[in-house]
Amino acid sequence: MSSAFSSSNCKDVSCPEGETLADFKRAVMTPDAMEFEKLEAHCDGGDYLDPQDNGGKHYPVKREKADEYFYKCIDRVVRKFDEAVDAAGKLVVKNREGVYVTDPEQGLDYGTKQCVGKDNKPVSGNENRAKCKVINALGAEMHAVEDFYAHSNWSDKADPNKKIGVENPPGLEKGTELPGFLDVYQVSKEVGNGKRVEDVSKLPEKLSTGCWVYSGKDDPHKCDGRISERKTMQKDTAGDSRSKIDNGKNFANVLTAAGDDVFRQWKGFDKAVHDRYGKDKGDAIMKAVAKD
Repeated sequence: MSSAFSSSNCKDVSCPEGETLADFKRAVMTPDAMEFEKLEAHCDGGDYLDPQDNGGKHYPVKREKADEYFYKCIDRVVRKFDEAVDAAGKLVVKNREGVYVTDPEQGLDYGTKQCVGKDNKPVSGNENRAKCKVINALGAEMHAVEDFYAHSNWSDKADPNKKIGVENPPGLEKGTELPGFLDVYQVSKEVGNGKRVEDVSKLPEKLSTGCWVYSGKDDPHKCDGRISERKTMQKDTAGDSRSKIDNGKNFANVLTAAGDDVFRQWKGFDKAVHDRYGKDKGDAIMKAVAKD
């Protein structure tokens, strides 16, 4: 995540730094700590394989059902984005000179407080501060965005040395390209104008994640005959089997695309804040959000 906020990226927009950046990093990990089994929090659940890639057999999950899970993920990131923009408006107030400054009741003194603890969970008592609402909402949004690349076949390639199928699903080979359906700033605007996520988010026909069995809760045979997230699709680390394909380029593309998209989301947040609150208040909000 730090690479998303490099000095070259942040010439024209206030980016999180210092303790605020550390808080953001923890907030991005909060869904793993608190919503591990919520599929849309990780852009999971959308496994699908076209019959022509499955030996002519129909896959246990229909294309339409897989798309539902992707739409749930997109809907979640839009809602979290909107929550952050809403909360941001409460972060600053005008002082006696008419200048916008951080409201001490809504900001955060990192000398004594933080939004997210070392356990990656929101700190009790601070979660209602506007700054923490922004950080927690954007953290949840960016977690799902990052997981989209790590858990789907958007960026990657299949193993050319193996037959295409459940254990080696086709990759869409998009590399570091960012999909329009995750341009949350734009999708949020269109949803705000009365459209549904499904109406503004065109998904590729062979887009897929993997199936996941939650220990002790799911049928252990739930993923039989399906693409396994853990064994086959995930690229969470360089050591995952799918990460190693193409001399590790699958994993490299995931890292680059995820980092680029985190910065796209941040720029979108900046634009949405200025659209909503105007230049003077918007500038003050972005400074209050990004700086310690």
